[in-house]
Amino acid sequence: MERRNPFTNRKIKLGGKTHSSIRDELMISFLHGRVYYLKLINIDQEHYKQETIQLNHKIDKENEIISSTIEQINRLQSWNDYVMYDGIKYGLKKVVNHVHRENDCFGQMEYDREKEYKCRGCSGKKTRYHCLCYTYTIHKCNKCGYEEN
Repeated sequence: MERRNPFTNRKIKLGGKTHSSIRDELMISFLHGRVYYLKLINIDQEHYKQETIQLNHKIDKENEIISSTIEQINRLQSWNDYVMYDGIKYGLKKVVNHVHRENDCFGQMEYDREKEYKCRGCSGKKTRYHCLCYTYTIHKCNKCGYEEN
């Protein structure tokens, strides 16, 4: 298939410098890819608008259900309580608001110590690796001794 420059109508080489610069100029990028803008010109704008409104309404409904489920999870009182969503059981996290909730412990998570993570990439010498060392805080339950990074 012959490619032509849409601005000059001259032949261009597929994958060549001109083709690449025109392609980049005429592509519209979005979250999951790119689309050639001329394909959008032939879209029925009213249909597109109505479809977009319907999709946004569907997404809003789903987000309401998810938000409601999260609120229900946050109101759980016992470690064994759960909320069903899409056939999956969701319960409390081990620590909620600095309180250890696992097995209804209810101990307070308190600062215990700092710990360093040493990466293998840094050795003090110049290498091709970037240093990924960091320090993190460990909290410990004052009731049962559970540790959380």
